[in-house]
Amino acid sequence: MTIAEVHVTHPDLVLAPTIRAATDVQLEREFQPVPVSDKSVSVLFFSLSGDFMQFEQAITDDPTVTNQNTVVDYGDRRVYRVQVTDQAKLVTPKLAELGIQLLDVRSRGDGWLLRVVPRNHSGRGSPERYPGGGRLVDRVRFRRQA
Repeated sequence: MTIAEVHVTHPDLVLAPTIRAATDVQLEREFQPVPVSDKSVSVLFFSLSGDFMQFEQAITDDPTVTNQNTVVDYGDRRVYRVQVTDQAKLVTPKLAELGIQLLDVRSRGDGWLLRVVPRNHSGRGSPERYPGGGRLVDRVRFRRQA
């Protein structure tokens, strides 16, 4: 099986402003964004470890999300729920639409690191084969796993 690590960056990616401002936190997606109405409003659940105060200060100024709240507090990790605004860019729904299996998503640098199983992929390729092309995709690295 081939696994691709895709580093996605863009100023308007969901939570990208928060990721850039709160450098001492690690975000991990818990679920695929879920549409909650006919208006394409999506809700995103993610977990956070690191400096909660720094994160909560940064997210209040993030135009890509609204209505953030803590769902569960485990002490060293929290699960949050946010509503995605129409200003946010989402990559994962397009990947799912293309049949690309998403293994995990976590914050990295100024964007997101996605580990995916490409559909019918030979293990060679370039970022242009992924949605958004060079505009969103910073780097793609392929790995073979038994």
